[in-house]
Formats: sequence, C-alpha cells, structure tokens
Amino acid sequence: MEAGNYIERVFPFLDVRFISVNDGFDSFRCGTDLSMPLKNIVNEYYAKDISRKVTSALNTARAEGKFVIKLAPYGYLKSPQDKQSLVVDGETAGVVKRIFRLFLEGNGYGRIAGILNG
Repeated sequence: MEAGNYIERVFPFLDVRFISVNDGFDSFRCGTDLSMPLKNIVNEYYAKDISRKVTSALNTARAEGKFVIKLAPYGYLKSPQDKQSLVVDGETAGVVKRIFRLFLEGNGYGRIAGILNG
C-alpha cells in the first residue's frame, strides 16, 4: 500500500514521474491503468505474508532451542554438524571466564576493557 500511496499521491504532488519499464507503466501517461495499483496490493500482501512466515519459522526454531542468528556470540562457535547449535570456542573460553570473574569481583565494563586491553 505504501508504494501505491507514493505513486498515486506523493509523486504527483511533487511533480515526480514514475516509470516502471518491466510493467510498461508511466505515471504521466493519460488514462486509467489499474495494473500498477493491483500489483502494489499483491506485492504488499506478499511481503506481509512472507514476513509473517519467516517470523513464525524463527520463533519455532527459538522455541526448539535452536540458534537462529548469523554470527555466534564471542566465546562460541556454530557447530560444524548443526549450524543451529552452538559449541564453546576453546580458544576464547578462557577470556570469557575471565570477563565474568572480573565482573563478579566488582569491576565495571570500562575497567574490564582496560584490564583486557592492558
């Protein structure tokens, strides 16, 4: 609906010409062409439908305990056997444990960063 709003209201108000080469649409052409508004409605519905399906799939994966973010957080790696599972990164595990220990000892984020960088 947003694209249709721009094509039908905003662009004419700003005297902007909209041309869709693939659809053979030109907003400056005389006559009523319903193909573009109909395509905008279908595209808007399709985008909302895909968004709803992706959100549902991600929520289902999370509920099953799967990791669905592209990059693993520091201290973890994506499992080579199952990309939706995490395993502890042996190389950084010591640093993560040190960070938690420093925090439990009462150090703030800035102090911890200073200790790690120092």
